[in-house]
Parts: sequence; C-alpha cells; structure tokens
Amino acid sequence: MYYLQIGIPCGPNSEHYANFLISSIERTISRKFTYQYVVGINKAGVDRSIIQKNLENIDIVYHERISSHDGSRGHGDCLNLIFEHMTSKFGVLVDSDVAFLCKNWDVCLIDQLDSSTVMIGSEYHPTDGKMVDRPNVITCAFDTNVLKSLSVNFMPSLTRLVADEHLAKVFGCKLSQTFFLDTGCDMIKQLIDAGYTTKTLKIVSPRYKDTHDKIKLLKNNEKGEEYHMGDIVICTHIGRSLSRNFVSDPIVDVWKSRVSVWLDGKI
Repeated sequence: MYYLQIGIPCGPNSEHYANFLISSIERTISRKFTYQYVVGINKAGVDRSIIQKNLENIDIVYHERISSHDGSRGHGDCLNLIFEHMTSKFGVLVDSDVAFLCKNWDVCLIDQLDSSTVMIGSEYHPTDGKMVDRPNVITCAFDTNVLKSLSVNFMPSLTRLVADEHLAKVFGCKLSQTFFLDTGCDMIKQLIDAGYTTKTLKIVSPRYKDTHDKIKLLKNNEKGEEYHMGDIVICTHIGRSLSRNFVSDPIVDVWKSRVSVWLDGKI
C-alpha cells in the first residue's frame, strides 16, 4: 500500500498545467514515503501524453469518468472519482494549476496531521465570501482512512447560507455572515460535526492588500496566490486554468517564470 497518493483532477486545458505541477512535485517531494499520482479525467479529449511529457519513471495511474457536470460540480465529481481510488494512508488533492515550492512539502503537511487534525490545506481569504480558516481543495492533505470512514462527498451544493451559531463554528464565519459553499466546502461540515479539526495554509496574494507584506514569490502587480505555513511558502496557484492558455497567456508566463526561478534557487 502506498503511504501517499497525490490526486490531480484534469479536464479541458489542464494537461500542460498538470505536467508543470508534477514536474514541480518531482523537484520538491521528500521521497521519504512511497507515493503515487492518481489523475482523474472528467471530460473527453484530455491528452495523457502531454501530462507525462518528459516525466519518466513516475508512478501515475489514470481514472476516467466522463461527467455531465461542468464548473464547480464537474470539479467535485472528478475529486470524488479520484478519492474512490485512494487507498493510501495519506492523500493529497491538488488542482492542476498549482506548483509546489517547498522542499519536503509532503513531510511538512503530513507532520501537521494527527488523530484530531485530519486535514490541512489552502484557505480562502475572509473577503472571498466563503468559509474562513478552513482548508479548501485547491491544495489539501488528509488522513485517507478518516475521510473514507465519513464517506465524504466533494460535490458542492453551491448554496449561500447565513451563519447561525453552529454554522459559524463549522465554517469559521462570523455570526450572521452570508457565505457560499463551493467545491469541497460541504464536506468540511462532515469533519467538524464528527469532532475532528483542520488546519490551513495561509493565503498570500497581490489581490489582498493585507497580505502584501508577506509576499515572497510574486510581485504586487502579478496574478496568483501563495500558500504559506508560517514563513514557509508551500505552493502557489495561478487559477482560471480553464480559460488561460498555459503556452501563450502572458499572465501564466510570468507565473511560470517565477516558479522556475524559485525552484532554481534564484529567489
């Protein structure tokens, strides 16, 4: 049995992003644990050869289920597909348009998990109108067995709720705050109601002025986010990969360049 499986949902326009992500993982993962990539494909036409271009001798499996769902629901359905095939002690789910920056990030994340804390991941900013101080599925690590025992479902309800006392406790929102349940948010209630806790990687981005003094990878006029554990930059996310061409979009070019320079030790 693998100690760690890394799940990557892939749909249209994701192949080059996934290749870049896996390349960053191969440069930063500790290799302390046995690990495997689990790629979920939810739409026809995804080119596996692009995902694996110039990546040799890696353990990667594909699971395909063509989904009628689009957007956030399509994302959730693909995460469910991946999770169905996870059998490892620990799991990671990561969007294709992420890159890892921290050496030994897998050890850093897994060391945060215990019998009480069963998930750690990237957070939303309080101004996003979503849950606060709870991990989302852009990047998250978790205890696979616990999530399996709860039969978690990553499909979003896409509902807007007003936080009463219980919902404020579950989703970290202020009392009477209106918030939106996006992909992977609903399942947080399953974890918290079962008595478990979570941790987050703090979001830092040019989009949020209150985080500007913490930016380490990007510049204040650039796009994307960084996710930090204390002073450590774990990973970065560019977002909007469905509409941004990995090869020709100037916004993505800047982000890719930042990642490459960072991994070469020049930042």
